[in-house]
Amino acid sequence: MSDKSVKDIEREMKNARIAEKRHYDNLVTKNRDFTLGTIAPDTKAYKAPTSVPDVNVMPKRKRRSTTESPF
Repeated sequence: MSDKSVKDIEREMKNARIAEKRHYDNLVTKNRDFTLGTIAPDTKAYKAPTSVPDVNVMPKRKRRSTTESPF
């Protein structure tokens, strides 16, 4: 088929991957815009609700201890 050994083909693939990565790394542009993000000026302040309903919170479920389990 061809006279190339596996090592030669792997070397070519490695060089191709490096060249492709270098190509895409050169396409990246750095963003040097350091302006702070702010909220929109037309947003209104949050109003907390005046009436809070009574809520019964159940306790967290405790995990059953399974010590020395064969599984």
